[in-house]
Amino acid sequence: MARGVVPLAADVTAGLRHPTLIAVGLAMGTALSLGFGRFAFALFIPSMSQDLGWTYFVAGFMNSGMALGYLIGAVSVPAVVHRVGAPFTFIGSGLLTVALLGLSGVGANSGGFFALRVLAGITCGYIFSAGGLLVAQVAAVHPRRSGWLVGIYYAGVGVGIIAASLVVPPLIHLAEGLGRPHPWQWAWFAIAALAVITLVLMWRPALVAPPIEERSLGDRTSVRRYLPMLLGYFCFGLGYIGYMTFVIALLTTLGLDAGQIIAFYSFLGLMLLVSPFLWARTLTHTRGGGVLCLLNSLLAVACAVPAVVALTRDPSPGSAGIAVILAVFASGMVFGACFMSTVASTTAFVKHNLPAREWVSGISAFTSLFAVGQLVGPSMAGFISDRMGSLAGGFLFAAVVLAIGAIVAARQQPLAKHPVAH
Repeated sequence: MARGVVPLAADVTAGLRHPTLIAVGLAMGTALSLGFGRFAFALFIPSMSQDLGWTYFVAGFMNSGMALGYLIGAVSVPAVVHRVGAPFTFIGSGLLTVALLGLSGVGANSGGFFALRVLAGITCGYIFSAGGLLVAQVAAVHPRRSGWLVGIYYAGVGVGIIAASLVVPPLIHLAEGLGRPHPWQWAWFAIAALAVITLVLMWRPALVAPPIEERSLGDRTSVRRYLPMLLGYFCFGLGYIGYMTFVIALLTTLGLDAGQIIAFYSFLGLMLLVSPFLWARTLTHTRGGGVLCLLNSLLAVACAVPAVVALTRDPSPGSAGIAVILAVFASGMVFGACFMSTVASTTAFVKHNLPAREWVSGISAFTSLFAVGQLVGPSMAGFISDRMGSLAGGFLFAAVVLAIGAIVAARQQPLAKHPVAH
């Protein structure tokens, strides 16, 4: 039996009288790993691109670097969890991520920054996967509230997005006003400071969450049984990340000012916080691919809207009109309400369809394909945008990929309670 991994005790409910608070604490891991570690980068792209001379492809490649690290983390997390346990993986990776975020504000070398993105991808992948395992076990103890608890965990990303949107643009603007040579550096230091707060808040819940059941039994569920779900999720990873990488840059080209961009990203994060209320019941009771199909479809529409706006807007410079602002805000709110619930749908699928001993390998399989999609997506979206001379191309690419993912996921049927490979 793995060190730090023991069978789930029958009386563990006694230590989980407040499962919602535990889920909220664990959600600070997603605020750190995705809110600060991954998605805050979109707020830096306009300033860093101008300062360091990045094209859209190079900016996307930087995010692909993090996705590469995320893939490494997703593939190796089962071995790490087996060796040291999910709580230590969750907390230890949080410590390393805080350090890497702080180092992102040191120096102004694109190669060094790329290396930091790769390393942060590994540690963020560990946080995200280990936290997913912990919240899945909390949800298993409270099955009637499982969708709610899993949704809270993934909605934690919204906390990070909102905090970053309120801190990064003003600090960059302040540094620019003071004539700092690399104005984005101050904002990375601020993100690292915020990350310390989330680390403190996630520490105790990780230690009181029930242990993961991992008994070594011979039979394993064949991934072919849930291949449509895996492929639909791959399309999600390939498509959504283009939106999150370039949306701030697109809003800038559309003429939105700094205050409007802050409001946009804050509303997106707010919808993330609301998403558990929207999807909890569906995640609790749906065992097939219907949820992933629906969410991918809505995300495809959310990506198509700003692309159409960019293609049809008057190209003359100036501030954005009210129609443009309403359209992109509607896109952001739909996107925020759906994209982390898409991730939650795979954790719910694993919990509903696989025995507990396979949760580590099941979540790792989904996370690995997701990471492959994220690895290719930003560079592909950036390349298409460079070729078209407009970010609209990358957003149309994302919309098409997400629509394909919806079609594929619709083919997924629920598995038998304990299916095994033959």
